[in-house]
Amino acid sequence: MDYIKDALEVNKSALTRTIKSLKYFPAIVLAILVMVVGNMVGLVISAYLSQVVPSIVSGIILYIIDVITMSILMSCLYSVIVGSRLNVKNFTQGWQRYISPLMATRFIFWIIEMVIGMVPVFGPISYILSIALSVLMSPMLETVYIDGESGVNALMSIINFLKDNVVQWIPVAVVIGFLFTILNSYIGLGILFLYDIKLLLTMVASMFALAFVYIYKGHLYDILHDSSMRKRKFQGVFDR
Repeated sequence: MDYIKDALEVNKSALTRTIKSLKYFPAIVLAILVMVVGNMVGLVISAYLSQVVPSIVSGIILYIIDVITMSILMSCLYSVIVGSRLNVKNFTQGWQRYISPLMATRFIFWIIEMVIGMVPVFGPISYILSIALSVLMSPMLETVYIDGESGVNALMSIINFLKDNVVQWIPVAVVIGFLFTILNSYIGLGILFLYDIKLLLTMVASMFALAFVYIYKGHLYDILHDSSMRKRKFQGVFDR
């Protein structure tokens, strides 16, 4: 019961902090929009280059654009979650420090995905592995931009974090994984059918919902990553 009570308390605290961060939502939505536009531009460039250069070149370009735009989002999230301040430098300079650790960490997860992809499993086991991988990756960004970890160290930090917060984090991570899938699909539809006002409004709403999820996840991680259930109980973390 103590674990369930703690899980409810930490998520309540994360929700409270997220609501207090409402004023930063437009900036996070802008960062998400930068990611979307960046990926669109990358796909166009990739489609053009694939006709004249090996596919690996266009793949590398897509990867670089993805890392850069994700780093911009991480810079904004760090300012909201840890610093409670946000300015134009998050979009012009602050993101550069996240490129190297993000690339190193994503490379580790790419290897894990490759290994899992080589395992001949089907049916329910395949879905279970997909969910397990989603949970494992769920605190990846936070481990990089809050803890400052990268590569193998980030992976070990994530494993320890998940082990210590099975009840507090993992159920939320599963729900967030499904939300990411749904919201990203709505954003994708909005991009494909920009002339459809209804889909366009749905895309904008999905971006704000995605901003909420990113900020909520960041606050929850910030509460959990450097404290134990006992420490939170006796230090009155939830009074902040």
